[in-house]
Amino acid sequence: NPDSRSFFNELQNAEENLTKKEAKLFFKTVLSHFEYDIPVKTGNSILHSIDAVISDKGIADVFISNEFALFLPFSQKSYASNIIEIFLQLVKIDPSVFSDDVTNSFSSLISGFPNKCLSIFAIFSKNCFDFEDRMSVFELIVKKNEIFINDDSLIPNYLSLLAFLCDNFSDFRKKRLGVCCKILSCVMKTAEIGLLKQCYNAIKSYQYLSP
Repeated sequence: NPDSRSFFNELQNAEENLTKKEAKLFFKTVLSHFEYDIPVKTGNSILHSIDAVISDKGIADVFISNEFALFLPFSQKSYASNIIEIFLQLVKIDPSVFSDDVTNSFSSLISGFPNKCLSIFAIFSKNCFDFEDRMSVFELIVKKNEIFINDDSLIPNYLSLLAFLCDNFSDFRKKRLGVCCKILSCVMKTAEIGLLKQCYNAIKSYQYLSP
């Protein structure tokens, strides 16, 4: 109960006390509070607590397998930073956290946190070889290209990620190699010499986007 004096203490103690058996009820209960008009402080405390308890792989598996990510408050900007931190943990454990519906909701966070989202996509791409339902994330990476190529500090890593996808996933390569080449060409036409060198270093070891 968020109105209880013990609420915040209980959230803080969850990291030490929560068991895998209790995790499903815990996530269901705390996430249900976002259906109501709760103070931002309360909401962020809930998200901090979730971030803390999912450091345990068994508890994280419960969160992922029950698709509790769908109930995170994506539409509220005040919570975006903490949601990003939750995904940074989850994607390392199991890329299947990105179901199609979760991917669609997650897309709203990219413009506000492109650097961390790019890191999440990179981790996802390196961990998802056994994950069949991955194209929705790959398509999102391409679809949001303008966000990444409009930030010089992100361009080399973004191009490197596209090259990695083209080299390692034939389904992505068949559908999106042409688009990736167009993105690369667009960058090369407008980038200054220093950035061009960084771009070259980022992609030179890859087969399909290498010069």
